[in-house]
Amino acid sequence: MRALHFIPALLLLACGLCRGEEEEQEREKFPGETPITSPGKTFSIVRAHQEPTKDDPYSIEEKVIFAKAGHAEVPLEVTSWRGFYFISPDDRWILRDQKTGSGDSQAWLYRVEENGRVSLVQGFDNRMWAASDVVSKLKYKELYHTGVHEVTWSKDSKTLILKIGGADGRFNGKGIKTEVSYEVTKNSFQAKPLPDDAGEKEKN
Repeated sequence: MRALHFIPALLLLACGLCRGEEEEQEREKFPGETPITSPGKTFSIVRAHQEPTKDDPYSIEEKVIFAKAGHAEVPLEVTSWRGFYFISPDDRWILRDQKTGSGDSQAWLYRVEENGRVSLVQGFDNRMWAASDVVSKLKYKELYHTGVHEVTWSKDSKTLILKIGGADGRFNGKGIKTEVSYEVTKNSFQAKPLPDDAGEKEKN
């Protein structure tokens, strides 16, 4: 009969676990967090559920799954951190904000073709920072904790607007913020410093 005394406790524990699962499911997703479906619903980006291995215990694999029958799943580059994905309104481009280290991230751009091919635009992050270097007194090599702060696509999907920034490695609390625009049809970058760009201020 004593065992019956444990039943209410077990039920409470079970209910608590259920609530925890429900809270996790109801947790508001971060912008760009997987799983995510493209605006036109032609594909989704999901986390691939794989067991960690001894050689790579922290690997995270994400992949593109197309709605159209006959298009194969496309695995994306495997990293130690999840990516955040921002898809153009026409479903032709994917901007991936990818953490690469403590406080650092990179911008990776993918092109999505009608035949289901997904290709990485090589050197995109380097060119983005090169554009920033043109307009800022603080250059990329002088910064730490660099990354993308905000991502916006134009309604016609022709322009990708990125707000990027980094901290000055020499002066605590200082750094830069830059707005970089990428024209996908011209494959070109334009940049301008934001008003609070600390790189434009005189240093004591």
